[in-house]
Amino acid sequence: MEIWDLYDKEGRRTGKTWERQFGNYRQIPDGYYHMVVDILVQHTDGTYLLTKRDMSKDVYPGYWEASAGGSAIAGEEPFEAARRELFEETGLTAFRMELVSHTFRDPSHSMFYSFLATVDAAKDSLVLQEGETVDYKWVDDRGFINYVESDQAIKTHNDRYKDLIERIKKRLNNSFAEALLSEKTDKIPDEYDWFAPLIGDWDCDYYDVWDGEKRHVKGEWIFRRILEGTGIQDIFIFPSRSTKEISPQPDGEYGTSLRMYNREKNCYDVVYTCDHVMKRLCFTKDGDSLKGKVLDEERTYWVFSDITGDSFRWQYVMYKEDGSKELVCEVEGKRILETLL
Repeated sequence: MEIWDLYDKEGRRTGKTWERQFGNYRQIPDGYYHMVVDILVQHTDGTYLLTKRDMSKDVYPGYWEASAGGSAIAGEEPFEAARRELFEETGLTAFRMELVSHTFRDPSHSMFYSFLATVDAAKDSLVLQEGETVDYKWVDDRGFINYVESDQAIKTHNDRYKDLIERIKKRLNNSFAEALLSEKTDKIPDEYDWFAPLIGDWDCDYYDVWDGEKRHVKGEWIFRRILEGTGIQDIFIFPSRSTKEISPQPDGEYGTSLRMYNREKNCYDVVYTCDHVMKRLCFTKDGDSLKGKVLDEERTYWVFSDITGDSFRWQYVMYKEDGSKELVCEVEGKRILETLL
């Protein structure tokens, strides 16, 4: 027996409950709603999960859907219900769960909390829940848009994710970006896909010494796969676009790095350039860090370290002849969650 809490139009629990039976959600009294969570699942490689609903479902049987989810049981909070439904229907656990929209649908007496969940599990580890789903597939941005525009898409679901869908469409409509940007391919072996954790958008804090004074500059750093998965490019923006008017910097940089995997040497050949400098580097792995030798400068390195799903550190260091290290500048990055897409 499944019991639902009933809510008012403001999303507040009324103290009343509803015992679920097949299709009886339509009989919920007017002005009352039960909570439903749906979860769009995105893998860290950028693909989205589509699942096919079981033919026994009382709503949209046999349809493909771009979400896991279902009704919250009495006493559950939205995030709690979303994590439970995601695990029950897919066997997956999200390491990030972002609320995308909160909407009401009168015909079904439903109050929807719609989430974007990010997972990093093996893509073939998904476990289908009997009676809920019968098949699944992972699709890239183009495949996702093809789905939402097809007859097999659940249109009310599209409405709840309309802002996200429009962002993806806008990205795909840029033909240059479409030709440049890429999903992950097998052209970089997994064991050498060192920069994969950095793909995404980052809010950054830059530190150095300028005119004898310690300096702190807000910036942004954006990483993407490019050229059919053969490389990774970034855009390095310091000061950030949102702060450059109020905090201009005489030596500010709006630059880019192109990282191409060198299959023969199992390293990355890198070129960085902005309007006043160009550097060539060779990046190798040094323990848990990524260490790039600046090829035209003696004993000079760029080092990415402390890399997690949500943060990293970058340092520009010079080693003196006595072996001591001088820190020229450093950046601390924090992932901007809504732009993982």
